[in-house]
Amino acid sequence: MELKQKVELKSKGDSIILKQKGDYDGPFHATLRWRSSVDLDLHCYYRLKSEPPQATGFFGKIGQALGGGGKRDGHICFSSKGSKNGAPWITLDKDSGVGDVGGDNEENMHFWDIDKVESAIIVANIFSKKTNFAQYQSTVIISGSGREFEVPLTETQTGSWCIVGRIDNSGSEPKLINVNKTQNAEPNLIEFI
Repeated sequence: MELKQKVELKSKGDSIILKQKGDYDGPFHATLRWRSSVDLDLHCYYRLKSEPPQATGFFGKIGQALGGGGKRDGHICFSSKGSKNGAPWITLDKDSGVGDVGGDNEENMHFWDIDKVESAIIVANIFSKKTNFAQYQSTVIISGSGREFEVPLTETQTGSWCIVGRIDNSGSEPKLINVNKTQNAEPNLIEFI
């Protein structure tokens, strides 16, 4: 399939519609690419649309324990690679750059059914270091529906985790938003929705 356009979301807060009505319904791919001698890891924290919200309070937790509530939020990473044919319909292919190996490194995340995802954050983690992500000249490229969207890691703040972008599919069309926020603690999806 030929790409219609390539869009770069250069600044924090830049956003674009990922999929419009009538667009091809194929999967979306998120690719983290880098060449530097560093071990970056691609993560996705997500919330699905189709499952009921988490129960709260004493009676809600009892109902959930008895099978009355479904899990909505999850995390895809190298140790939990997801599923293509069932929830969460998101998968990760491999772990690259292990041992700070440079070269043509990339990790690929596939969103097999974006319509089932309500919200997601795409996150880069730098293994065992706190550093400036911008120095590695890495980028995340999202492709699907005949288009390609690039979010370069431009954050200069020091940290271990860089929240690169957010997918917001709570409205009528899924949107990609450039976040580029670095922090020391592992992110929690709820902070970004």
